[in-house]
Amino acid sequence: MLKPIVILAAVLLLLAGSGARADEATIRKGLQSKFPQAEVQSVTKLPYMGLYEVVISNEILYADENFDYIVYDGNIIETKTDRNLTSERKRKIAMIPFNELPLDLAFKRVKGKGERKMAIFSDPDCPYCRRIEGDLAKLDNVTIYTFLFPIDGLHPQASDKA
Repeated sequence: MLKPIVILAAVLLLLAGSGARADEATIRKGLQSKFPQAEVQSVTKLPYMGLYEVVISNEILYADENFDYIVYDGNIIETKTDRNLTSERKRKIAMIPFNELPLDLAFKRVKGKGERKMAIFSDPDCPYCRRIEGDLAKLDNVTIYTFLFPIDGLHPQASDKA
């Protein structure tokens, strides 16, 4: 009676072990198809949340069991679309609705009918801000609200000029 139970337990352990290896193989295959140049050093099933730890070139990332998502450097990436879901969410959280901007504090320029609206933040000593002014000059049918935003740490005279 004891022998069949031991055999059954051994078979179950082998099946469970081969299932884990099959999942690890799926993760490895998904990684190699997505990143063919990367050398996958290890794939290890973690004891929580159905995640796998993956080591590639001494970097650690995590993948779900279907390789639909990877977590790398604090970002959740959807593998099918390469969308960084964390970055998208951060942008959405940081977004300020245009109608909530204090437009009365900005310099207003209307080009053409001014039907489109945009807001820019500009440092008077910033070379990139000056460069974008050339691109803005090419726009038509836009109202541009310019908020002065001197960055004294980079441009010590910017506040005086603003």
